[in-house]
Amino acid sequence: MLKELIRFLKDDASGISSNMRMSSDWKNTCNLVHQNTPLKKSDDAIAQAVSDWHQLVRYLAIRLSVSLGESCNIWIARKHAKDPAKRLADDVSDLVNNQALINEIDIPNAAGRIELTVSLLRKTLDLRVNVDTPKDVKQQRAAINFVLNQFKNASYEDILIRVNWPRRVAATELPLKNALDEDQRKELIPENFKELPTSIDVIRIIDLGGKLKTATGLPEIAEFEVVRFYQDAVQGLNRWIPEAPKVRKKVEPDKLDQKESPSESMLALIEEPLIPVRLNSVITPTQG
Repeated sequence: MLKELIRFLKDDASGISSNMRMSSDWKNTCNLVHQNTPLKKSDDAIAQAVSDWHQLVRYLAIRLSVSLGESCNIWIARKHAKDPAKRLADDVSDLVNNQALINEIDIPNAAGRIELTVSLLRKTLDLRVNVDTPKDVKQQRAAINFVLNQFKNASYEDILIRVNWPRRVAATELPLKNALDEDQRKELIPENFKELPTSIDVIRIIDLGGKLKTATGLPEIAEFEVVRFYQDAVQGLNRWIPEAPKVRKKVEPDKLDQKESPSESMLALIEEPLIPVRLNSVITPTQG
């Protein structure tokens, strides 16, 4: 089914082009944010602006599916999948409180989902993929290098590396080109902290400027940038997979401490005479 859809969309004769448009309510909502006017959850225009965003993300998932030839889907929390009205209400609340909207696109076999954040306040589109760092290494640097080594031949100047740490330690970040430098990479490791990082974010921030509030500005930029980010930062990125447990080396009996040797204790159990147990209360004797 998907292959047929992709073939149809790729065909010029289908008449389908990059004509996704945001409504006038999107523009008006952007203007309210830029004028520092508080947004209201009860405003129908805000709900319509959120619906525009939802429609755009669905469109982007389809276009990415066409580019990859694989089914890419919007990742939706279970509670929202069961109740679309709650999803809309929660996103309206996020927009009112944070002046931003977030969604994720799930890609088959990718190291992580692509997270899209449009900030009406900053006029930016942030693209991010989160990758777990290895937990079977001893040094923080080795955990960070797991991700950075996968970019060692990259020359992107607009990609940011953010390292996330446990215990509420603030994340550390550097531009990718700086993080690839052996000396500057040390800045990613917090002082006087020995625990391993939990994950690394690979981020690209796109400045939308005045195109944010136009009908076609955000859709056109997002369509191009999502595919570019996938190509630059996601398609060659591998997730960390823990190694399978290994069989322990066999220890010779003469090397075992006599006090800890299991052989003697097992032998003692085998040679110990069994204590007879009366079963009369359970089994009735057979009459001869």
